[in-house]
Amino acid sequence: MWAALTEYFYNPNMIDYKHHTLIHMRERWNKWRSILYRQYAKTCGSQEEALKNKPDAVANKEDWEWCVNHVFYTAEFQKLSKNNALNRMKKSMNHHSGSKPNREYYYEMGGKEGTPPTIDQVFFETHKTGDEIKEQAAKERFAGLVETREANPDLEPLELAEKCFGEQNHGHIIGYGGGLRPKDLKGSDALSRAELASQLRHSNGEKADMATIIADQAKLISEMRVMMERMDQRSGAEEGRGAVGAAGGGWSVGGAAFGGWSGGELLVAGVLGDLLVVLVVSIVEGSEIEC
Repeated sequence: MWAALTEYFYNPNMIDYKHHTLIHMRERWNKWRSILYRQYAKTCGSQEEALKNKPDAVANKEDWEWCVNHVFYTAEFQKLSKNNALNRMKKSMNHHSGSKPNREYYYEMGGKEGTPPTIDQVFFETHKTGDEIKEQAAKERFAGLVETREANPDLEPLELAEKCFGEQNHGHIIGYGGGLRPKDLKGSDALSRAELASQLRHSNGEKADMATIIADQAKLISEMRVMMERMDQRSGAEEGRGAVGAAGGGWSVGGAAFGGWSGGELLVAGVLGDLLVVLVVSIVEGSEIEC
């Protein structure tokens, strides 16, 4: 599926989106498959009738036959369907938001401005009838959410959900709907607080090391400037040799000060921006140096 997708879309950092894109594709397929089964297969009396009830949305007859024979009427899928139906019957709370996803509520209630609502605010919007929550179970859960959040304002959203609804270990988190799973916040893809603290300590350590390096460089540059001044003084007292003599007293290029020569060597030392440059050039008497 990924290979097929990359044939139609291009991004220089495409691989960075692979994981989340494939998860989204799987979610969309599961929802579409559920709609097809509920409307075009489950309503039929038998597998043979379902084969004849191809929806218009499935253009290819062979694709529909594959779905019926290899997905909808397998023992595994039938068992899963029955279990899901029983679980829905056991629900003590029903949301009243229809097909509107929770993430749309988060977006409309402040998420687009960077101030998303709390879980209890979204819970109220998705479970209310009119201007109030009428189901007793939902009303009690909502009151618990508000009380827990106000008593523990520093709780993360997942921690708040688990404190009020128990461990979130299924395909969604109560209050978030689809699209965000518990393992996204506490599994291998998420950083624990300990890991975040460790990263912060490591970052602070790197900053401290960098500050030490900068201080050492500043000290070295200061010492080099003193050395160059001494060399300037000494070279000024000596006679220049050949074409090099003009350079003996030192010069500057682009704001960088350079030192003079001594004996058969020319010491070139300077500071270009933050870069310390030191060169020792052997001089052959009578040779010329072009600068």
